[in-house]
Amino acid sequence: MNGLLEKFVQGVMFGVGVVVVLVLAFLFFGQFIFGGLTPSFTEDSGAEHSQEYLGVPAIEQGYLGVHSIRRGHWPNKLVVIGAGPGEIVGKVVAEGEPRAGVRLRLYLNGAAQSQWAVSDELGVYRIPVPEGEYRIDGLELDMSVAHATLSGLILSPNIDIDRDNFYARKAEPARGLQVSFVKPVIKNATAKRYGAEEPIVLSWRAYEGAKSYRIQLWEMSSPGGGHAKGLFSWRDTPEVETTEINMRDYATDLKSGLYYYFSVTAFDGQGREISESTGALQSYDFKLN
Repeated sequence: MNGLLEKFVQGVMFGVGVVVVLVLAFLFFGQFIFGGLTPSFTEDSGAEHSQEYLGVPAIEQGYLGVHSIRRGHWPNKLVVIGAGPGEIVGKVVAEGEPRAGVRLRLYLNGAAQSQWAVSDELGVYRIPVPEGEYRIDGLELDMSVAHATLSGLILSPNIDIDRDNFYARKAEPARGLQVSFVKPVIKNATAKRYGAEEPIVLSWRAYEGAKSYRIQLWEMSSPGGGHAKGLFSWRDTPEVETTEINMRDYATDLKSGLYYYFSVTAFDGQGREISESTGALQSYDFKLN
């Protein structure tokens, strides 16, 4: 008798369990069947979902310029000069104001690099060096830092590294480079194909403070760059005061099937370079059919 009662209880419990499962399943899938929703069985990625944004978000640019510049011929392997009692002191300026947090080091004496230094809130960087004679040949930026601290900027083409030798002595800091960063000249997008006789009009945005612009044209064998050849010597580079140019007026030997890229350098009223376009030879601006 007890055995029959026990089996009866177990049967009831099993039946109740089945009913509960069916009810839960109906509640879960009913929202998709009757509510018009599509079920998803993928795991939650943990990403936050924001509300719809009706404006145009700003482009995340990062630093747009070169990571280093240096003059002369250099050995394949450079030495790093250790810290010492001497000091080279310079300044970092971005858009005319001191810029903190820029990490850089200098190329020195045609064969060496300095220690890394970081600019402070006044834009000043200090590099400890052994006492001795030095010549600054260029600089290198830490790109992992530059993308955050110099977003949307390039290294000014007007930087002066053609300087005389100097001595760094204890308690007598030597003057280092003033490193300036500016906004680039923005070219208007093209990536067009032109016929044999069609005008090739290239344009860019007006740059604040610019009096004139010089245009260099690069000839490439592939759309991604490859071997590139500048078509104008510096003396023959086309110069205009407007913000567009018809390259047919200056380049008479453009070749069918090749790709071309143009770069723009802006000059002020005194003939000084104040900015230039960026993204050199990473893509093309036009192709001749």
